[in-house]
Amino acid sequence: MIIPVKTQNGSYNIYLERGALSKAGEYFKLDRKVLIVTDSGVPVEYAKTVAKCCKIPVIVTIEMGERSKNMDTFKELLGYMVENNFTRTDCVVAVGGGVVGDLSGFVASTFMRGVDFYNIPTTMLSQVDSSIGGKTAIDFMGYKNIVGAFYPPMGVLIDPDTLKTLPKRQLSNGLAEALKMSATSDKDLFAIFENDDIEASIDTIIERSLRIKKYVVEEDEKEAGLRKILNFGHTLAHAIESANDLEKYYHGECVGIGMLPMCDYKVRERLLPVLKKLQLPTNTEYTIDDLLEACRHDKKASGDTITIVYVSEIGNAELKNMSFEEYEDLVREGLEFDPNYRETVNLKQNIVLTGMPGSGKTTIGKLIAEETGMKFIDTDEEIVKRENKTIPEIFEESGEKGFRKIETEVIADISVVENAVISTGGGAILNKTNIDMLRENGRIYFIDRALEDIVATSDRPLSSNRTDLEKRYSERYELYCSRCDKQIKISNEAYSNMKIILEDFYDENTCD
Repeated sequence: MIIPVKTQNGSYNIYLERGALSKAGEYFKLDRKVLIVTDSGVPVEYAKTVAKCCKIPVIVTIEMGERSKNMDTFKELLGYMVENNFTRTDCVVAVGGGVVGDLSGFVASTFMRGVDFYNIPTTMLSQVDSSIGGKTAIDFMGYKNIVGAFYPPMGVLIDPDTLKTLPKRQLSNGLAEALKMSATSDKDLFAIFENDDIEASIDTIIERSLRIKKYVVEEDEKEAGLRKILNFGHTLAHAIESANDLEKYYHGECVGIGMLPMCDYKVRERLLPVLKKLQLPTNTEYTIDDLLEACRHDKKASGDTITIVYVSEIGNAELKNMSFEEYEDLVREGLEFDPNYRETVNLKQNIVLTGMPGSGKTTIGKLIAEETGMKFIDTDEEIVKRENKTIPEIFEESGEKGFRKIETEVIADISVVENAVISTGGGAILNKTNIDMLRENGRIYFIDRALEDIVATSDRPLSSNRTDLEKRYSERYELYCSRCDKQIKISNEAYSNMKIILEDFYDENTCD
């Protein structure tokens, strides 16, 4: 399916098709040098699939998350283009979510005063929202998207098959934006959210959302009027994001909450069940007073007045200017603060990862922490900080017995922390006391990587060579299986491993 987009700054096509990733060369002009930008959370085969369609591909993988959308990464990408002798006739392709698209587009807009840019969004949020519209940007000096440009892509390729690796929470995060557009502009799409199977309707949801945004962008590319309706729910959403420092709630989750006060009560009665159907939060533990204070700093506020997007009936939105007092009344009426919300909805348990040294616990743990907003703790790193010595130095001075004693003391301190991802040393499993303490407030996963895929390294005193590694594996394997809550046979795809762990964790730990 081809959806043409025509704006003052340029026209381009959106190609929406399952399996289209492998046919990128048919839709984009890739018979040249191509900088393919992706991130560590995107399955590596996506960028490699695109690379096969290019004459001279250069793949660059940045760290996943908003923290990468900065001046340093921007300069790093420009550096790759200079070092690889890119010219004005070459191009940039983004393969990933909104961060990758924003950053890559801005790089393309500035290198040699602008080279061709193509976007291949692989998350639900980027497919229905950020991939269309031409906005590119990076964060700077603590301000989100403050440095950037309107730079439309030469083409957008959307392959819904890339969503298969997304955790359910990420999928719902993107669907919140599609739901927002249905509430403001498409009552039939809203009815799909209400009545149909969401997973079976994904392609339709993506298409109808794209057509809404296409119309809005064509009519108002630079947000002078109509495009402002896309901000439905965003004033309060930005306040929640500010309160939680962009760590705990995803953007779509904040938008879902933010929509509730900005509509007629009859709309709210229909909106609430859909948010719950998508497993999106409908409230927050932050007080209304705290959120209202943050709203006063929103860019849509001017003095004592504020402009909001209000939905009086499904499919019909309007811009309203009102006093801040009137806005406050709307928020208080539509969003009742629940002081017990943290206890009834938030995950209280920790995610504990254990397994052989070199099995990938730290990599997977950091991905989970990034995905959930949970704190990441590595017990070996905590030991090094506490003793001010490396692990080999501790072993040399105190022996394994002395190290295990320190390890248990550190785990005792860490195990009382809530909402954390904890990666343990490979030998923590040997002491059942460690496991009992960690299980008191967490679910323990055995990261089971095949022995042949584990590399022995000199910084691991008990598995510094292949012989020792195989010996430890044989000694500990049954303990890992018997003492952990769940055994995870992992692949080389860290993102897929993270998804498996999170789906199990949510199934076990989410309140009905």
